[in-house]
Amino acid sequence: GGGSRDLADLLAAAVARHEEAFGFCKAAFVGHGIALGIPVQTISNTVYEGFLYSYDQDMGLRSYGACVDLLVCEYLDKVQS
Repeated sequence: GGGSRDLADLLAAAVARHEEAFGFCKAAFVGHGIALGIPVQTISNTVYEGFLYSYDQDMGLRSYGACVDLLVCEYLDKVQS
C-alpha cells in the first residue's frame, strides 16, 4: 500500500542527507589513513562512528540496526491493523 511506499521514500531521503553530510568527513581522512597502511573499511567505520557520536547517536553504527528494528515493528503494526 501507500504506507510502505511512503516509508521507503522517507528512508531514501534520510539516507541521502546522511551520506551527503558524511561524505566530506570521510574524504578528509581516507587519504591520510591509506598513506599509513590502514584498510579503507577500518578508516571509514572509525570516522563514521565518530560522526554518529557527534550527532548524539550513542549506539554508533549499531543505531542503524535499532532504527531498522523500530521501522519494521511500526510497519508490521500498520499492516496487521
